[in-house]
Amino acid sequence: MTNNLDPDGERTRLLAHIARVSHELRTPMSAIIGWAQRLRSTADCVATREQALVIIERNALQQAALIDDLMDVSRAITGKLHCERRLVSLREVVEAEVASARPVFDCKQVHIETSLGAGCHLLGDALRLHQVTRNLLSNAVKFTPSFGRVEVTLVEHDAWVELVVADTGIGIQRDFLSRVFEPFEQADSRALCTRGGLGLGLAIVKAIVEQHGGVVTVESAGAQQGTTFRVRLPATTADEPTEPAPLAACRDGSAPAPDQPTS
Repeated sequence: MTNNLDPDGERTRLLAHIARVSHELRTPMSAIIGWAQRLRSTADCVATREQALVIIERNALQQAALIDDLMDVSRAITGKLHCERRLVSLREVVEAEVASARPVFDCKQVHIETSLGAGCHLLGDALRLHQVTRNLLSNAVKFTPSFGRVEVTLVEHDAWVELVVADTGIGIQRDFLSRVFEPFEQADSRALCTRGGLGLGLAIVKAIVEQHGGVVTVESAGAQQGTTFRVRLPATTADEPTEPAPLAACRDGSAPAPDQPTS
């Protein structure tokens, strides 16, 4: 988070973050509790019970995703975000995430275009790179109004692979650009009410990209001018030997413990 020399200002920011986290966790939990209590009623028909199970599962997954984001930010801050070192085709990663996200884009009537170059191999953690791509696409569709456009470009430049996600959305004020990748930050606090989220997705993107020896940048000409995110990662060749060593160790010099598997 941003260093703040004003203790009162920092306390206010901390309380705001806690309140936001509490709200985001309470919302799916309220739905889970409400429908679980309804399930205890034997008077409900089978269709209602099925509806309850679907809603409970959806909200439980939403809450699990929020907790995962909080844990990832915690790992990033403490230097324990774990990434494996394997040969990965970033093109395949991006293709898969675009395919998964397309129904969301279609539902919102946001057009998505792709231009994915051949090759684009690197040594990295496929699951984490999926997470980077997913977060960038989610951010783009969230802040792009209906009938807008998102362009996804993947190219290889000499020693680098560059992923670009550009949208025609609400844009970012120039004075906020330097804080885009900080945890819990969102340019417009009103967006929290209408769009939700903790403002952790881009902070996680930055942490993962840096663990891979890369860099992520953001560009925007201002409000209603769209936003462009650029991720640059070290490229490799498809026949380069790989090893299972992690990309980075903990800050104390020891190897990070693997993350707990999730079901």
